[in-house]
Amino acid sequence: MIYTLPEKLICDYARISFSDIEDLQVDDYQLLLRDAVIHKLSQTEKGEEYLEKAWVLEQTTPDRKRLRERFG
Repeated sequence: MIYTLPEKLICDYARISFSDIEDLQVDDYQLLLRDAVIHKLSQTEKGEEYLEKAWVLEQTTPDRKRLRERFG
């Protein structure tokens, strides 16, 4: 089997072997991949900026307190 970057990220993050990845349930694999990518990005300043922008874009309700502080 050929392993890709996602598998390598998961192995390094979760400290599991490549063969253990094959035994993971799909939802566990996806969760580990998500967490591994966030962990990797949080190690650099540019990655932190990206994560902050992604978090802002994910918000669906306004921060009314901050808006009132800024605009009255």
